[in-house]
Amino acid sequence: MRTVVFILAGLIFLTIAVAISRAHFRARTALAFIGVWLVVSAVNLYIGVSHGYSLQEELLVHAVLFGIPAVAALAVWFRLSAGSH
Repeated sequence: MRTVVFILAGLIFLTIAVAISRAHFRARTALAFIGVWLVVSAVNLYIGVSHGYSLQEELLVHAVLFGIPAVAALAVWFRLSAGSH
């Protein structure tokens, strides 16, 4: 359940970040989100390892937690970039 909540939080954060940015910065905001989300996911990875989970166990979870919102951000970036040309 925690995994679903974390992914939903990432998608909501992406949605809010893109929505509140100015129209001409929205594609860049989606790309910037990926960097911010990587840091947030890395902190989550660190917390999991510090609580006794092995790095091997956490890396798979980290890939999913980071990957789904990051792919969504890439899709937003692609859609907004294609629409501006």
